[in-house]
Amino acid sequence: LRKTRRGPTVFVFIYLFTYPLGSSSLSNPSSVFDEIMSLPPLAIPAPPPGTIMERKDISWLIAGGFILAAHAGYLNVICLMDHQAVGHTTGLMGNIAVNMSNQAWASSFYAFFMVTCFITGAFVTGLFAGSHKFHLDSRYGLIIIFESLLLLLAFAIFNVIEGDEWNNWAYPFVAIASGMQNAMCTTFSGAVIRTTHTTGTSTDIGLILGQWARDVSYRKWLKKKPKCQDQWKLKILLPLWFGYLFGAFIGAVVFQVFSS
Repeated sequence: LRKTRRGPTVFVFIYLFTYPLGSSSLSNPSSVFDEIMSLPPLAIPAPPPGTIMERKDISWLIAGGFILAAHAGYLNVICLMDHQAVGHTTGLMGNIAVNMSNQAWASSFYAFFMVTCFITGAFVTGLFAGSHKFHLDSRYGLIIIFESLLLLLAFAIFNVIEGDEWNNWAYPFVAIASGMQNAMCTTFSGAVIRTTHTTGTSTDIGLILGQWARDVSYRKWLKKKPKCQDQWKLKILLPLWFGYLFGAFIGAVVFQVFSS
């Protein structure tokens, strides 16, 4: 309260609404005010430092994020061209509702099962990684190895076991692998990291660009100091966005080549 101009107003508000309770400690406003003023000031966390781009691990994050996003786009497009989404849980949720409205209960249950598999993959990553923040650690290697084994198992089901009906049992392993990958790194100094879809990434890119344009106009016309300090996040988000697009393009080309 001592650090804000609204301190006296907040004090009066608290006193007026707690006085009817009949507390003896509130019977004397001056004593309550003295107690409040004797409290230590609230420690407010500092914003991200201006030297965030000097972190040694950010280059690994940019390169690894591009590769993982390209990998996710590659997998998701191939499965989509085979009429099954694996990393697009929003579309799967819509698919559940559409199938329920058409009373296609088997298809609705399968879409729900795919969403559950994606969540299971994120759950497994939570067990391995523990923290949702990015830090170079050998646990990421274990997650990627486990993810690779799941994809090899899906590949075996697709290609070794004959019969198209078995394909429905391969997609869940791809969904689990996608969930594991997407949960590997969720934040980096305030930047939200997602590698298996671009909805959040596109939103953050547009938001930051809009804030930057607003600050430019404020600086030019209103002579105000800019407030947006998140432009550095574009160096992480843009590689993720283009990486997913690149992987999706390669996946579409490869699917068309092998299917022909």
